[in-house]
Amino acid sequence: MSWDSYVTNLTTAGCCKAGLYGLNGSKWAASSGLDFPVKALAGGFASPDGLRATGLKINGDKYFVLMADGEVIMGKKGQGGFVAAKTNTGVVFGLYDQNCTPGQISKSVTGIADYLKQSNL
Repeated sequence: MSWDSYVTNLTTAGCCKAGLYGLNGSKWAASSGLDFPVKALAGGFASPDGLRATGLKINGDKYFVLMADGEVIMGKKGQGGFVAAKTNTGVVFGLYDQNCTPGQISKSVTGIADYLKQSNL
């Protein structure tokens, strides 16, 4: 499966935009127009206090970080938000709007992240 097919799976599951990135900030595949500081997000898995304090700008909009641990980071802006899950070497990211629930997107994002971890990626 190509990296693009994971992005397609996430957008089909309800993400407005989605992406897969290396922990070093490199883009593996992403929806067109998705822009955010990947390195800052990836660093939030190891040290979440900075992200909690500053939030995360995605496509120019500030999202508040509601939950961050070593495996999953979740943020919110209005009725939308994002879910990011860490793999062994990367990050699976999903952005959602008011048409989806955080639980629905979390299940999709973490499901792909778990699969990639089992594949040693």
